[in-house]
Amino acid sequence: MRTGTLVGFLVCLLLLATGAAATQPASGRQETGDPATVKTDSYRLFLRGRHLRGQGDLEGALRLYREASEVDRESGEILAEISDLYYRDERGEEAVAAARQALERDSANQRAHRILGMIYAARAYDQAGTAEQVTLAIQHLELALDEILPDFQIQLTLARLYLRGDSAQEAVGLLEKLQEDAPGFVETGLLLAQAYEQVGRVSDAVATLERVVEGDRPSSRALRSLAELYGRDGRWSDAVGTYEQAVERNPRSARTKRELANALLQDDQGTRARDVLNELVAMRPNDGAGLYLLSEVELGLHNFAAAEDVARKLMEVEPDGVRGSFALAEVYSSRRQYQEVVDTLTPVLESAADRDLRPDQIAGLFGKVGFAYERLQDYAAASRIYEQGVKLMPTSLAFGARLAQAYINAGQLDDARETLRTVQAHHPENLILARLEAGVLGTEGDVDRGVDVLQDALEMRRG
Repeated sequence: MRTGTLVGFLVCLLLLATGAAATQPASGRQETGDPATVKTDSYRLFLRGRHLRGQGDLEGALRLYREASEVDRESGEILAEISDLYYRDERGEEAVAAARQALERDSANQRAHRILGMIYAARAYDQAGTAEQVTLAIQHLELALDEILPDFQIQLTLARLYLRGDSAQEAVGLLEKLQEDAPGFVETGLLLAQAYEQVGRVSDAVATLERVVEGDRPSSRALRSLAELYGRDGRWSDAVGTYEQAVERNPRSARTKRELANALLQDDQGTRARDVLNELVAMRPNDGAGLYLLSEVELGLHNFAAAEDVARKLMEVEPDGVRGSFALAEVYSSRRQYQEVVDTLTPVLESAADRDLRPDQIAGLFGKVGFAYERLQDYAAASRIYEQGVKLMPTSLAFGARLAQAYINAGQLDDARETLRTVQAHHPENLILARLEAGVLGTEGDVDRGVDVLQDALEMRRG
């Protein structure tokens, strides 16, 4: 029940209460079972509770609300009020329990549905949030929607949940209607653009964000979202201009400056990207992401000494991280100093457990070290590294193919054949694997069978 409806209802009950006051006990509890009297006495207690709530006496208000709910055992609204009081006092479990009790009495009580929906939504967005909580939040918030008195908070929260729960089309419908009812609301535009993007309507997403940023003072967030879409569409010049506006709006944002530098890099403006990153590093000397990107930019400009200096600075800033070592290894690789690549990354690999590295980071290390060993023609060492890569990622085409090639180069043809047999089970029509198998056969002198293998693979691809 909305506030206006509730107040009007209470006024009517007060008028009833005035006529019946002379016959009622002072305690507020009634012995009679007359429905009108029960409602009157219940709401008298309810109003006294609201008075205490207004004075900040939370426990007193709860006590009177509970009494009111015992007097009128059919009312769900009083229990919804109790739930709301708990909710505002951040007593989530008690709020959930009271809201559920309210719905047991009145399954259509929008206020109880709203509270449950908002609580489950907050839990869904917590770090430990679950898909089940997203579903529950959506169910309750849909039942809390009111066509006559729309609640923007419910609508926006529901739209975010739709987007999180892979129901982007429902979000589109909700947000388009909300934009009609309240044009110019920035958050609606941002969410609608995200929904359009999720359903594949990229041009509509761009057009929506372009309208959002048309104002005199567009937000940095809206500008960044639009610039990101331009980038995804390959419109890097437009992305650069929009990121520049975002930086003007929020010049202290390191993330926005990094995004601008990346857009400049994609737009073949490496020198300007370096200038932006130098400004960022001057502002925040310990910005690891900025230093890593600056090293890449210097490397792209063939400033190897500068790239190495930045990489070593990053290693000082993040002594337990891997980005500095990766950046330095990239410099060495560009210089074809492959032994230095091995010497730089091997200690990182050996301490991977202590560094709590992600699987993708460990895989990247295996790939770089194995490749360096191949360039050093130490195929036995490369094989040992790629064996670890295959163990980490058993179905990986890249590691399987590299391991087979290393075995071939090392003359371990039986091992290469066995590796190919295992990898081909996961990638049966892959031409790279077919060429490697043909290479094994050719090395063994069976050129005709090698040709047959390649022809069969080509026919499978065509068929």
